[in-house]
Amino acid sequence: MKVKYQVNFKDEAGFKTEYYSYSELNEKFNIVGFNKNQSNRKELQGEPKIQGFLGPMYNGYENDILIIRYETQEIYNSLSY
Repeated sequence: MKVKYQVNFKDEAGFKTEYYSYSELNEKFNIVGFNKNQSNRKELQGEPKIQGFLGPMYNGYENDILIIRYETQEIYNSLSY
């Protein structure tokens, strides 16, 4: 199964969304472990956890590619309220 990693964050220009392959994600961010929470969807099992970000979160499929989402607490809060 192909996977794309979506990372949502805020910088001086505002809200940003960037997409990465696993190797790009591993180069740019600090991976601090892997999801082992059995109560999460099967698609999230074994996916990386990134320091400073919430996730992994299921974000559906796009053209048969699984999208795994990460976002900062600030972005999560702004989108959740």
